[in-house]
Amino acid sequence: MNLTRLTVAAGAVAAAGILLAPAVAHADGTKDPKYQHPPTTSQPKSDDDGVAPINNKRAPVKQCGQESTSGEFTGEPSHHPYELEAGTTSITVDYDTFDVPDKINVYAKGKLVGTTGWRGSESENTNRHPLKGVGEDELTVAVPANTTSVDVVVITDLQGTAWEFTVGCIKA
Repeated sequence: MNLTRLTVAAGAVAAAGILLAPAVAHADGTKDPKYQHPPTTSQPKSDDDGVAPINNKRAPVKQCGQESTSGEFTGEPSHHPYELEAGTTSITVDYDTFDVPDKINVYAKGKLVGTTGWRGSESENTNRHPLKGVGEDELTVAVPANTTSVDVVVITDLQGTAWEFTVGCIKA
């Protein structure tokens, strides 16, 4: 009986020693290098303007004034980066969210600079968003000086939605 208790106690002491081993310094005072720095995977990743992507729903970069962009329900915000022409002071977003409400936000240099708010038809507004108007309109957004790109983010939250927009550059 005493031998069993001694074996269990010795096992517990050995296990505790193993748990402490990584924190123990080497004879020269250094610590194990794998515990000296935070893992690189915990560092946020950012794009050109310092905005970390919310998810992998990031479209290829387009030029201002290129063909329209369209999509449908994704369940997560979708990012659409646009490079701006030199000297651009503001942009236009000519959009149509059709009947099912969607919202389009514009970010420049990591900050929200414009939004359509939720746009669509009240008859399709099953999530009871505060609608800012019908689905088709144009948004004009001033961009900070020396802005080279914007991120147009489409937010959808209902199956069956569809949307499209075109970004245009305005120079002073």
